[in-house]
Amino acid sequence: VTDQAGNTGAESDPIKIDVDTKNPDKPVTPDAPGNGGHVNTTTPTIKGVTEPNATVEVLVDGVKVGEAKADGDGKWEYTFSPALTEGKHEITIKVTDQAGNDGPVSDPIIINVDVKTPEQPEAPHSNGAGTGTPAISGTTEPNATVEVYVDGVKVGEVKADDKGKWDYNFNPSLSEGKHEITIVVVDPAGNKSEAGAPLVVEVINTIRSTTIQIGAIPSKTYGDVAFGIESRSNSNASFSYTSSNEHVATIDVSGMIQIHHAGSVTITVSQPAVTGFTAASASVELVVNKAAQTVSVTPLPELERHGSPYALVVSSSAGLPVDIISSDPRVATISGSSVVPQGIGTAMIILTQPGNEDYLQATAETSVKVTDPSGEVIRVSKVITPNGDGVNDELIIEGLSNVSEHRIVIYNRNGTMLFDSKTYPIGDDYIPQGKFFAGKTYRTGYIPGGTYFYTLEYKYAGAKKLKTGYIVIKY
Repeated sequence: VTDQAGNTGAESDPIKIDVDTKNPDKPVTPDAPGNGGHVNTTTPTIKGVTEPNATVEVLVDGVKVGEAKADGDGKWEYTFSPALTEGKHEITIKVTDQAGNDGPVSDPIIINVDVKTPEQPEAPHSNGAGTGTPAISGTTEPNATVEVYVDGVKVGEVKADDKGKWDYNFNPSLSEGKHEITIVVVDPAGNKSEAGAPLVVEVINTIRSTTIQIGAIPSKTYGDVAFGIESRSNSNASFSYTSSNEHVATIDVSGMIQIHHAGSVTITVSQPAVTGFTAASASVELVVNKAAQTVSVTPLPELERHGSPYALVVSSSAGLPVDIISSDPRVATISGSSVVPQGIGTAMIILTQPGNEDYLQATAETSVKVTDPSGEVIRVSKVITPNGDGVNDELIIEGLSNVSEHRIVIYNRNGTMLFDSKTYPIGDDYIPQGKFFAGKTYRTGYIPGGTYFYTLEYKYAGAKKLKTGYIVIKY
């Protein structure tokens, strides 16, 4: 210092000034619990290294929440206050050096705050129960650790994949006997669940014979609905089913039997060998009876002799074709499904469905009465030509089926009786059983050609009647 008089004083002690105009470098991403993964606390501590004595600002999701002071070696740490909320957060820092120069924001580190205890897991699934090394599996939180316990003692652990699926194979194998297997889930943040429901497995090293019992199957009928088969066994192996004749019946994987046709079939139930049990099979017979059916036909009206055919309305409940015949073709014949009236009388129309492999035979009958437009009850043919050509070879009397009793007597011109019958044409002393008069009898032998006369007594509607006439025999 020099005063006003020009006197100069002594030099002062020196002072050191450090000029720093350089901004701090971009800070290193801070260290965090779990290397930036899941944490099970809302007040985790982060730390790092920066310029000595610098101030470190801590930002959560871009918002400053606090700061820390680096020591002389640049080391710093920060425990979050206020506490972080549940969920994922982006943590960054910004450094301010002693000269007040601000550095850029660091790259972020992610902290996922998870303080929620995992849900109690379900019992694990097993695809090898009965063996010493059953494979167990399940689903839990993604990337969680699954701890496996046997009878309350931890024996191992396995990591779930990013979809939460896991499986575990026992090594060493389980000892013989029953065991209770439980699991505990530890999520990525370290939160641990309660033990889940137990899976009980029984390890069996002794081989036992499998015994399959099948419930009796009662007789069935074609058309019956599907039904199940009851099977029991001392083995826990799955059942499989086969049919010896799938044309008659089939059986599905669940044991449901579907009937297709009548017949008999052997149903076999099988089980494969599993740990502790042998393979086995058992069989039962199934009999499927033919189903009953009915034939129906509409009643016929009276038809006129030699009139138009009458179409029958015929059906089978099984939908099968029906055969039709007439008991007396001289009264009515059958053409297709129509009745063709021929001569006076009453005949039975017999309808038969013969059945098939699935249905029993069924029959039905209806009567047809054929009348003459003239009102005649009985008609006797006037000419017999017994030459074997199938035309007028026999004496035809129409309408005998309409009367309660009758007698036909044939005479020659001299009044000599040549033929006498009360049961025409059933058979008697003159003609064989079921034969018609054709110019020859047991008693007379051949009767010469010529004109002959007859009397026909009959009873109709309770009244006795008499019909007379002649017959011409030509050879």
